[in-house]
Amino acid sequence: MPAELDRALQYYQNKSADTKYYYALYEQEQGNTKKALEWVKAGIEDFYLDNSKKRGYVKEIKQLYVEMLYELEDKLKAE
Repeated sequence: MPAELDRALQYYQNKSADTKYYYALYEQEQGNTKKALEWVKAGIEDFYLDNSKKRGYVKEIKQLYVEMLYELEDKLKAE
């Protein structure tokens, strides 16, 4: 999975809240809480810079909401 995420980051020029969210989930699954927290914080930053897969008036499949990032951040901090 990291290879696909790396390709996505390269494609989006390292500006993708969605990719960073999924990277955080991957790192959490691998037991790397510290790295996961770094990814989720970077994802939150990208989200507020409007670097996420979303469009007005249309819901994307697997659309990322900022609440999802904050929920993951809280869960990682609790680990």
